[in-house]
Amino acid sequence: MKSPTTSRRIATLSATRTGRLAPRTMSVFRWHSASQRAARSLLPEFAQKLSHLNPILYMVNAFRYGFIGISDVNVGVAFGIMITAVATLFCICLYLLHKGIGLRE
Repeated sequence: MKSPTTSRRIATLSATRTGRLAPRTMSVFRWHSASQRAARSLLPEFAQKLSHLNPILYMVNAFRYGFIGISDVNVGVAFGIMITAVATLFCICLYLLHKGIGLRE
């Protein structure tokens, strides 16, 4: 695993090349992933179970697993839910395109 100083150097290097604020983005990611985990653990048990209906929970956990190797949910289940969500939205889009909703003539 890279040391924090190496990560900061890479972020600073990418910020100077692209002109974007990569270090700020990385600190926001660190804050968000820490706060998301703490906020969920402070919820009552029924609310924690209810949060499993939110597909964003699975996306955030899969993203966290890719970076730091820690996840609150099974990664296979997370990918399955994301693939199901994408397939469902794709089918809805195809239906709307076939029906012509929102298209100009």
